[in-house]
Amino acid sequence: ILNGLFSHHHSHAASGSDGGIATQQQDPETDNDVQHESGDVLMPYVRFDSAYNHVSSSISGNDNRLELGYGAISFLADLYYLTDSTYGTSLSVDHYLLQYRLPVSPRGELDFGAGRTNMYGANFTQLGTVSVTARFIVADHLMLEFRPIWAQTIQDYEGTVAYTGSGFSLKAGYRSMTSPGGTLQGPFVGFALHY
Repeated sequence: ILNGLFSHHHSHAASGSDGGIATQQQDPETDNDVQHESGDVLMPYVRFDSAYNHVSSSISGNDNRLELGYGAISFLADLYYLTDSTYGTSLSVDHYLLQYRLPVSPRGELDFGAGRTNMYGANFTQLGTVSVTARFIVADHLMLEFRPIWAQTIQDYEGTVAYTGSGFSLKAGYRSMTSPGGTLQGPFVGFALHY
């Protein structure tokens, strides 16, 4: 099933601390400067995420991400591995993005990314990719995140609710990845470490 959803693709080159809130603090000297604090969930220097995704009774996914950044620029590697226990097949969908991170307030951030997606299943496929991520801390310890990724014919959408602390987050959400061959979707739970 996994390989069938994406088997229509062919290999080609890409075409395209306050532990309670864990937010960034505004510098009183400059109204528009948002400063990074150690352990912040927004615009971190380093962030590692791991999540388990339940797709169906036989299909599950594991997602691991690493973000390295400084100021407005970051690099994100998102490695999403799906297995189908019924058919013994697997699919890897790996996003590699260079991101521009824009603080919209001490409690909000927008990330604009561009890069490529590598898919490993029945064959290898490489796709040009763009993304937009929105993160907003809506209350003490509570963050909402929405992350759409477009990789040519693939749309990967994720919505997350996270409990945030200084240096860590616990998260749950829903992920839906669609191609012309079908959709893989389901809830996930996981955690994040950020510095």
